[in-house]
Amino acid sequence: MFGRGAIEGIVGITGPEGGGKSLFMTYLAKIHQVYGGRVLAFPGYELTDGKGKVLSEKLDIDQWITMPPELRDVLICIDEIQNYFNSLRHMAVMSYLFANLAAQRRHRNIGIIYTVQDWGWLDNRIRWLTHVLAICRDLWWSPWGKEEGIKRGELIGV
Repeated sequence: MFGRGAIEGIVGITGPEGGGKSLFMTYLAKIHQVYGGRVLAFPGYELTDGKGKVLSEKLDIDQWITMPPELRDVLICIDEIQNYFNSLRHMAVMSYLFANLAAQRRHRNIGIIYTVQDWGWLDNRIRWLTHVLAICRDLWWSPWGKEEGIKRGELIGV
C-alpha cells in the first residue's frame, strides 16, 4: 500500500471479450477509493457509483505527457490498453511515453491497471513492466458453467 489507496505497481487484466476484465478493474479501483486513493481514467472508461455519478477523474494526454507535480498518489485505469499502446506500433511515441511514465511511477506513487484482450497485443516494454497479470473468463463458457446452468456474466473466474 502507499500513502493513500491500496493499489501500487502495474496490474494487467487479460481475457476474451465479455470475460469480466473491466468489471475486475472497476472492483480494484473501488477498493483503491475505499482506502482513500484517487482514480484517474483514460478516455473510454469511467468509475461510477452505480447511479451515474462519476467517481474517477479524467486523465488527459497533456497530463500523461507533461507529468505535472499533482500527478502523484493516484491509480490510473486504462480500459482496452491496446487502443493506445499496441505491439504493432511498438516504436510509436505513445509506447515510449508509457515506458517513461512507468519508470517514474514508483517515485510518484502511481498505480496503473489496464485491460487487454490478448497479452500479445501489447508492446514488450509494457509486458515487462507489468507486476501482476490477472486472467478473466466468464465461467458460462466453461464445461462446469454449462453443467451448472451458470448464466452469461453471472460468474467471472479470475
